[in-house]
Amino acid sequence: NNISGDIKKQLLDLLGKSDPDGYKKFRSNVVIFDDLKLLSDDELKTLLSEASVELLSIALVSVDQQTYQKIDKNLTKSAKDMIEQFLDLKGKSITKGEIEKAQAQVLEIVKRREKSGKLDLRGKISVGKSNAAGKKAAPPKQGAAAGKQPAPKQTANT
Repeated sequence: NNISGDIKKQLLDLLGKSDPDGYKKFRSNVVIFDDLKLLSDDELKTLLSEASVELLSIALVSVDQQTYQKIDKNLTKSAKDMIEQFLDLKGKSITKGEIEKAQAQVLEIVKRREKSGKLDLRGKISVGKSNAAGKKAAPPKQGAAAGKQPAPKQTANT
């Protein structure tokens, strides 16, 4: 689990192109941050309620647009406002390592929720889609201009 999300995406993409059957067997065992968009709104709200707004803010700095939109639509207005503010003030100064660490921490919450039976992200990972390897869309613009709305200290669902 010490492999970065970007490396996982690259490996999945390469495997998908070189060995589609191997990819299908392997894919559901590798969870990447962009897979969060596969959760239902209720599952995502449950997950977001356990993550601090600061953690989410950092984790969202460089996600693909679809993932950002799915998470954003499940945040409270105050959480959106705090995340937007965070991204406006600090988004450009966050390092890739900090983003990876924050995303890994969110995925640890997913893992705990899966073990307790509250989520089933691995079961939702589709191997038939061409984008299943997590190909990245253009990163969302940071800050208010992108329509992002931030959230700091509290949990994202409070």
